[in-house]
Amino acid sequence: MMNGKNIKFYRQKDQLSLSDLAQRANISVSYLSTLEKNKNANPGLLLLTKLSEALKVSIEDLIYGPSHRRI
Repeated sequence: MMNGKNIKFYRQKDQLSLSDLAQRANISVSYLSTLEKNKNANPGLLLLTKLSEALKVSIEDLIYGPSHRRI
């Protein structure tokens, strides 16, 4: 299960608007907003791939967040 806060974290880190990221990932702004609000916490692999490529992070980063890399 993905936490939408992770998408928002990486989007804001890159100073992207919802519209910017939606365009990069080729999804609608409303769907991206839904994801960030955790109203759909189980997106498919294709969508996770699009978002990870658009944000230049791994799928694991989107699922687990930035803290998963800490030891």
